[in-house]
Amino acid sequence: MNNRIKVSIIIATYKGSRFIRKAIESVLAQTFADYELIILDDGPGDETGEVVREFEKERRIIYQRSEPPLGLFESANRGLREAKGEYIARIDDDDVWVDVDKLKKQVEFLDTHPEYVLVGTGVIGRDENGTELSRGFLPERDNEIREKMLAQNCFAHSSVMFRKSAAMASGGYREARRPYSEDYDLWLKLGTKGKLANLSIYGFGYTRHNRGVLFAFRERFIVAIKDLYLCGKYKDKYPHYWRAVSLRSVGILNVLLHIVSDVPPFIYLKRFLKSKCPTCWQAIKFSHRIILQGICEVIRLPSRIKKVASK
Repeated sequence: MNNRIKVSIIIATYKGSRFIRKAIESVLAQTFADYELIILDDGPGDETGEVVREFEKERRIIYQRSEPPLGLFESANRGLREAKGEYIARIDDDDVWVDVDKLKKQVEFLDTHPEYVLVGTGVIGRDENGTELSRGFLPERDNEIREKMLAQNCFAHSSVMFRKSAAMASGGYREARRPYSEDYDLWLKLGTKGKLANLSIYGFGYTRHNRGVLFAFRERFIVAIKDLYLCGKYKDKYPHYWRAVSLRSVGILNVLLHIVSDVPPFIYLKRFLKSKCPTCWQAIKFSHRIILQGICEVIRLPSRIKKVASK
């Protein structure tokens, strides 16, 4: 293989044999062909290796199994170090690229905008059967992204392409025992090296897994706490720190309320209200949503007034 490659695509997988075939197929369907696909298998004991061997005739695929397991983001950093490409593209093992020109459009953008270090795309949400559930665009312009970056992760992991040189200069992914928000941390670091953008295309579809309501909220709570920590870590690099802290604190409160409502004795009270007084239950849910939305709107109000005044 030619040592000069434009894009290195990295899939760090952990027991991903159920979905990874579609992820690989979506990569191979890309019209842009100057890439290598590095698959880092960190989950021994499943059939991921057998699935990858179905594509053994495709020489652009490099498969590596970690023994012993390293951890997803440790594996991703290994892929960064070994990647030959000028640009890095990421895709998770359970996602698919839905625009066959995704790589082509992102390469063209980075080639013609050398001041940019990271570019993502819009997102389509799907269930495990591939049925579309939602779609949407993320903030697109650099100034718009920076205004919101502490309050929200403005990039979807499987959509991004970034410059390898900037990622390596930033130290790559933060390696943690529990891998939450390490991608967000890298985007924040990259934003200190250059400009950020999202293209107005639907580049990929991500899979929403049905893991149970309580599991989902516990996971969201851990992510929310880590994201709040990142607000403090980068408070001097991006604007609106206190607004971001306020919004993320409201989010943590919301998740906590959902977690509490799903444990005894509150779960029994919830069941009672749903069966005996459904009108009262709907009123409580509505009030909870309106109160939290109202708090968020009040927090955002100063920046919106400033934006209107500047026009």
